Amino acid sequence: MKKFLVMVMAVLATAGFVNLAPAEASVFSVWADTNNDAVKDLFLGNIVSYDGTITPEDNYNYVNYSGSPTYGPQPEADKLKLFIYERTTYSNDFLNIISGKEGAGSGHSFSATVDIAGTLATDPIVRVPDDSGELVETPSNSNHFVGNWTYLAGKTDGGVIGPLRGSWEAVITPGKDGDSGLVHGFYSADGNVISLDGSTAPYYRFYVSNAVVPEPASMALLGLGLAGLLRRKRV
Repeated sequence: MKKFLVMVMAVLATAGFVNLAPAEASVFSVWADTNNDAVKDLFLGNIVSYDGTITPEDNYNYVNYSGSPTYGPQPEADKLKLFIYERTTYSNDFLNIISGKEGAGSGHSFSATVDIAGTLATDPIVRVPDDSGELVETPSNSNHFVGNWTYLAGKTDGGVIGPLRGSWEAVITPGKDGDSGLVHGFYSADGNVISLDGSTAPYYRFYVSNAVVPEPASMALLGLGLAGLLRRKRV
C-alpha cells in the first residue's frame, strides 16, 4: 500500500498537482468573463511570474518617466502588457500594467478597474502610479483600483499594484480604449502570451489568481498514470 501511495504521489507531481521540489517561480491562472455576468467562464491559460529580489518600484525601472521593467516583458510600441512580478525575498506578488514604448508607436488612451479579493495577508496599494493620479485606490483601503492612462506617441505608461500575498484574485475590467490597434495580453516568464483581445468572443473582464488550474495535457497525463497504477495493482 505504501509503495502504491508513493507511485500515486509521483504521478501527481508529474502532472503538476504536487510539488516535490522547491518552486523557482509562481504560476497563476487567467480566466475571462464572456457573458458580462461577472462570472469567469473561460479558462485562458496559466502564466509564470517574473522573479527578482528588488522592490517593485525599482523593477518598474523608470527611464525618462517611462517604465522599462528589469524583470518582465520589455515594452513594445502599441502593446498593453500585464504580468506578475514576484519579489522572492518577501514572497510578495505585484500586478504590473505597462503599455507602449519610449520613442516608438502612437499615442493611446485606455482605462481599467482592478478589484482584489481573497484572503490577503497584506493590504495592496498602488506601488507605482507612473504619473500622478493615473492609477488610484478609491475609496481608500477598498482594494478597488481605477486607472486612466492617456499618453503621447513614443512614451510608456502603466502602474503596479501590490503586495499580493495569501490566496488572492484580481478582477480586471477594461474601460475605454482610444485606439483599437492597442494589443492586450498577459505575459509569462516562460515566454507564453495570453491574448486578451477576444477575436472570437467579447471579453468583458479578466481574472488572474494564484489558484492554478492544471493544463489539459496535465489532466490527461494524470488520468493515464492513475489508470496504469490501478491496472498494475489489480495484476
